[in-house]
Amino acid sequence: MGSELKNDYEAITGSGRPFARKLENGVSDKLRLRLDQYRRGDSSMEKEFRFYLSLSGES
Repeated sequence: MGSELKNDYEAITGSGRPFARKLENGVSDKLRLRLDQYRRGDSSMEKEFRFYLSLSGES
């Protein structure tokens, strides 16, 4: 994953409110794919996020 893509992905998923807008076709395709995986729970970051939420008592 490129550093810009990684930074954007981490900023969005690390915010606790994963939301993105103005993604551009052809430019943001990899980011959109990663966010779709995150949303479906297919990514390791999502699993880690759920783990930390469980430790904090949040759902």
